Amino acid sequence: MSDKFTRFLPLHGKDYRGDTAHLTLEQHGAYILLLIDQWDKGKILCDDKNLRRVLMGAERTDAVQEVIQEFFVPDPHGSIQNMRLAREREHAKSIYERKVNAAKRVSAERNKKVDDRVSTESLQKVKKAIDTSDRIPVKSGSNDLAAVDYS
Repeated sequence: MSDKFTRFLPLHGKDYRGDTAHLTLEQHGAYILLLIDQWDKGKILCDDKNLRRVLMGAERTDAVQEVIQEFFVPDPHGSIQNMRLAREREHAKSIYERKVNAAKRVSAERNKKVDDRVSTESLQKVKKAIDTSDRIPVKSGSNDLAAVDYS
Protein backbone atom coordinates (compact mmCIF):
# COMPACT_ATOMS: atom_id res chain seq x y z
CA MET A 1 0.00 0.00 0.00
CA SER A 2 1.38 3.39 -0.93
CA ASP A 3 1.50 6.26 1.50
CA LYS A 4 0.34 9.69 0.38
CA PHE A 5 3.86 11.10 0.65
CA THR A 6 5.06 8.69 -2.06
CA ARG A 7 2.96 10.26 -4.81
CA PHE A 8 5.91 12.23 -6.15
CA LEU A 9 9.33 10.68 -6.65
CA PRO A 10 12.10 13.24 -6.13
CA LEU A 11 14.59 13.17 -8.98
CA HIS A 12 17.67 15.32 -8.70
CA GLY A 13 18.46 15.65 -12.38
CA LYS A 14 22.09 16.76 -12.18
CA ASP A 15 22.93 14.11 -9.59
CA TYR A 16 21.16 11.42 -11.61
CA ARG A 17 22.91 12.32 -14.85
CA GLY A 18 26.27 12.64 -13.13
CA ASP A 19 26.00 9.23 -11.47
CA THR A 20 24.51 7.36 -14.44
CA ALA A 21 26.22 8.86 -17.51
CA HIS A 22 27.90 5.53 -18.23
CA LEU A 23 24.65 3.49 -18.33
CA THR A 24 23.01 2.17 -21.49
CA LEU A 25 19.42 2.99 -22.34
CA GLU A 26 18.34 -0.43 -21.06
CA GLN A 27 20.14 0.18 -17.78
CA HIS A 28 18.59 3.64 -17.38
CA GLY A 29 15.13 2.16 -17.84
CA ALA A 30 15.78 -0.62 -15.34
CA TYR A 31 17.28 1.80 -12.82
CA ILE A 32 14.34 4.21 -12.98
CA LEU A 33 11.81 1.38 -12.68
CA LEU A 34 13.67 0.00 -9.65
CA LEU A 35 13.79 3.45 -8.03
CA ILE A 36 10.06 3.93 -8.56
CA ASP A 37 9.29 0.55 -6.99
CA GLN A 38 11.52 1.28 -4.00
CA TRP A 39 9.93 4.72 -3.54
CA ASP A 40 6.47 3.16 -3.49
CA LYS A 41 7.25 0.23 -1.21
CA GLY A 42 10.39 1.13 0.72
CA LYS A 43 12.36 -1.94 -0.44
CA ILE A 44 12.58 -4.10 -3.53
CA LEU A 45 12.24 -7.86 -3.18
CA CYS A 46 15.12 -9.31 -5.14
CA ASP A 47 13.54 -12.55 -6.30
CA ASP A 48 13.15 -13.23 -10.03
CA LYS A 49 9.34 -13.06 -9.99
CA ASN A 50 9.25 -9.63 -8.34
CA LEU A 51 12.08 -8.23 -10.48
CA ARG A 52 10.29 -9.38 -13.63
CA ARG A 53 7.15 -7.56 -12.41
CA VAL A 54 9.12 -4.39 -11.62
CA LEU A 55 10.94 -4.52 -14.96
CA MET A 56 7.63 -4.89 -16.82
CA GLY A 57 8.12 -8.49 -17.83
CA ALA A 58 11.75 -8.17 -18.92
CA GLU A 59 14.33 -10.72 -17.89
CA ARG A 60 17.09 -9.88 -15.45
CA THR A 61 19.90 -9.47 -17.97
CA ASP A 62 23.57 -8.95 -17.23
CA ALA A 63 23.09 -5.22 -17.87
CA VAL A 64 20.29 -5.05 -15.30
CA GLN A 65 22.33 -7.09 -12.84
CA GLU A 66 25.16 -4.54 -13.20
CA VAL A 67 22.76 -1.74 -12.25
CA ILE A 68 21.54 -3.67 -9.21
CA GLN A 69 25.09 -4.38 -8.06
CA GLU A 70 26.27 -0.80 -8.60
CA PHE A 71 23.37 1.19 -7.16
CA PHE A 72 21.56 -1.08 -4.69
CA VAL A 73 22.59 -2.62 -1.38
CA PRO A 74 21.24 -6.05 -0.41
CA ASP A 75 19.88 -6.78 3.05
CA PRO A 76 19.70 -10.14 4.86
CA HIS A 77 15.96 -10.46 4.16
CA GLY A 78 16.33 -10.85 0.40
CA SER A 79 15.55 -7.30 -0.64
CA ILE A 80 17.63 -4.43 -2.04
CA GLN A 81 17.67 -0.68 -1.51
CA ASN A 82 19.24 2.37 -3.04
CA MET A 83 20.59 4.10 0.07
CA ARG A 84 20.15 7.68 -1.14
CA LEU A 85 16.55 7.03 -2.08
CA ALA A 86 15.98 5.36 1.30
CA ARG A 87 17.22 8.56 3.03
CA GLU A 88 15.05 10.73 0.75
CA ARG A 89 12.02 8.54 1.52
CA GLU A 90 12.58 8.74 5.28
CA HIS A 91 12.96 12.52 5.02
CA ALA A 92 9.76 12.86 2.99
CA LYS A 93 7.94 10.58 5.43
CA SER A 94 9.03 12.64 8.44
CA ILE A 95 7.93 15.90 6.76
CA TYR A 96 4.58 14.35 5.85
CA GLU A 97 4.03 13.03 9.39
CA ARG A 98 4.94 16.42 10.90
CA LYS A 99 2.41 18.16 8.65
CA VAL A 100 -0.30 15.60 9.45
CA ASN A 101 0.31 15.94 13.20
CA ALA A 102 0.31 19.75 12.98
CA ALA A 103 -2.98 19.68 11.05
CA LYS A 104 -4.50 17.36 13.66
CA ARG A 105 -3.40 19.69 16.48
CA VAL A 106 -4.81 22.75 14.72
CA SER A 107 -8.06 20.93 14.00
CA ALA A 108 -8.39 19.78 17.61
CA GLU A 109 -7.75 23.31 18.88
CA ARG A 110 -10.25 24.75 16.41
CA ASN A 111 -12.88 22.18 17.38
CA LYS A 112 -12.30 22.92 21.07
CA LYS A 113 -12.73 26.66 20.49
CA VAL A 114 -15.88 26.04 18.45
CA ASP A 115 -17.26 23.70 21.12
CA ASP A 116 -16.51 26.25 23.85
CA ARG A 117 -18.08 29.07 21.83
CA VAL A 118 -21.13 26.99 20.90
CA SER A 119 -21.74 25.94 24.50
CA THR A 120 -21.35 29.56 25.69
CA GLU A 121 -23.67 30.85 22.95
CA SER A 122 -26.21 28.12 23.68
CA LEU A 123 -26.18 28.96 27.35
CA GLN A 124 -26.65 32.66 26.58
CA LYS A 125 -29.57 31.89 24.24
CA VAL A 126 -31.26 29.77 26.89
CA LYS A 127 -30.81 32.51 29.49
CA LYS A 128 -32.18 35.13 27.08
CA ALA A 129 -35.17 32.93 26.23
CA ILE A 130 -35.96 32.47 29.90
CA ASP A 131 -35.56 36.22 30.61
CA THR A 132 -37.76 37.30 27.68
CA SER A 133 -40.52 34.77 28.30
CA ASP A 134 -41.36 36.55 31.54
CA ARG A 135 -41.59 39.96 29.85
CA ILE A 136 -43.80 39.16 26.87
CA PRO A 137 -47.13 40.91 27.42
CA VAL A 138 -50.18 38.89 26.59
CA LYS A 139 -53.53 40.55 25.82
CA SER A 140 -56.45 38.49 26.88
CA GLY A 141 -59.65 38.44 24.87
CA SER A 142 -58.14 39.95 21.78
CA ASN A 143 -57.46 38.45 18.35
CA ASP A 144 -54.63 40.91 17.81
CA LEU A 145 -51.11 39.75 18.41
CA ALA A 146 -49.40 41.28 21.36
CA ALA A 147 -46.87 43.98 20.64
CA VAL A 148 -43.65 42.40 21.69
CA ASP A 149 -40.40 44.17 22.30
CA TYR A 150 -37.64 41.79 21.12
CA SER A 151 -34.73 44.07 21.87
